[in-house]
Amino acid sequence: MVKEALGFNILRAKVVTFKYQTVENMSVVKEKIIQEIESIQDEEMLNNIHHVLQNIYSKKSIIILNDEQKVKIAQAEKDYLEGRFYTTDTLFEEIING
Repeated sequence: MVKEALGFNILRAKVVTFKYQTVENMSVVKEKIIQEIESIQDEEMLNNIHHVLQNIYSKKSIIILNDEQKVKIAQAEKDYLEGRFYTTDTLFEEIING
């Protein structure tokens, strides 16, 4: 019984030590992140980091598009508005009938 209690206390001490190390490591990581962010001079990069952080803590999904993606979406919208698209029925008809 004494050995079991002693073993439990050792295990509990290891868990407490691990938790302390994890908290300490987290504070070190946080400090490194803060230092890196403070050294950034690029406003666009800071805005992107801000958007990423907002996305992490927001239930909304924020999608950040690059310039190429924005151009492709604009072209797709233009094609749609000008009638250059296929309906699902048309595509299935072409697949079935060749």
